[in-house]
Amino acid sequence: MKWSILIIPILLLAVLIVGCTQPASPPAGNGGTTQQNPSDLTVKLSALVSIKNFAFNPADLNIKKGTNVKWTNEDSAPHIVKFNDFQSEQLSQGGTYEHQFNTAGTFDYTCAIHPSMKGKIVVE
Repeated sequence: MKWSILIIPILLLAVLIVGCTQPASPPAGNGGTTQQNPSDLTVKLSALVSIKNFAFNPADLNIKKGTNVKWTNEDSAPHIVKFNDFQSEQLSQGGTYEHQFNTAGTFDYTCAIHPSMKGKIVVE
């Protein structure tokens, strides 16, 4: 009987000590918070061009180096975004094409299917 009176408080004390020395982990799921180093944060530059009524909108676009441009075909007719050195696949209605511009310069483009459609990207 005397041993049980001493053992119970010792066990409780051991559980408290172990529980206080374990590092806390965030709860499972999205409840935990994570701190990020500010140097790890990057800003993704992006621009949008719609293809509608057989025209690129905007037709002329000025962007900074590293910008990702996304074209979206809103016409029922297919289109191909064509530059001198590269081009998209054929874009059906709702189709998209993305390209990142990492070099400064002026890049003229057309629709390979409808050459009267013209656009220009100016990269600073």
